Amino acid sequence: MYRIFLSGLMLFSAAALLAVDAPWKSKPIAQWNEADAKSVLINSPWVKRVTPALMPKQNEALRRQSGQMGGATGVGLDALKLPTFFGGGSNGTENVLAGALTLRWESALPIRTAELKAGGPGAPVVGKDSFAIAVYGLPSASIDGNIKLISQNLQKLAGIKYTGKKELKPSHVDIIQETDGVVLVYVFPRSTQIATEDVLEFNAQIGRYYVEQPFAAREMQFQGKLEL
Repeated sequence: MYRIFLSGLMLFSAAALLAVDAPWKSKPIAQWNEADAKSVLINSPWVKRVTPALMPKQNEALRRQSGQMGGATGVGLDALKLPTFFGGGSNGTENVLAGALTLRWESALPIRTAELKAGGPGAPVVGKDSFAIAVYGLPSASIDGNIKLISQNLQKLAGIKYTGKKELKPSHVDIIQETDGVVLVYVFPRSTQIATEDVLEFNAQIGRYYVEQPFAAREMQFQGKLEL
């Protein structure tokens, strides 16, 4: 099991979280308890909530230009059946998601530790030579098609941008399907030096939805060290 019980975590009110010092700032990691861990997974520099933007439908001409001929359902990103969840309706109208997705910098030490101490399911596997950003909040019926091809398309349409450097592209995207949700784990090689002053802008197209969210490296400090 890889997902985190987000609904349970959200029971912690904002007031309660603000009432104590942030555990990643005030406590040694060995002293974190379950409440500390849950606060890290809800309200820390390594976790963001983002509402994706709905992109317009492609007509047949655009589909041909992008290499997707008619009848490609189940092969490309159209196999990500997200409109039903993200505000879609039977009348054919679709709106931007009213809620939000959770983005979590999975490879950071505070996140890995918090997932172990939070008392929920385990975390996605991430190698030491990789960064990983996971997207939580997709419904279990999001994906219907060839998982390998969907993963390849997700990989092509994602990246991390930061000033003055080439966009970092994922080496692969893991798709974790469970009975009550889907988790996308974008894995990036640790081949680029990242400075404290960098702002890392994660972007991804997921089906017809687009997410873009900055992470400030200067805020992602743990015990005096940049943790990614």
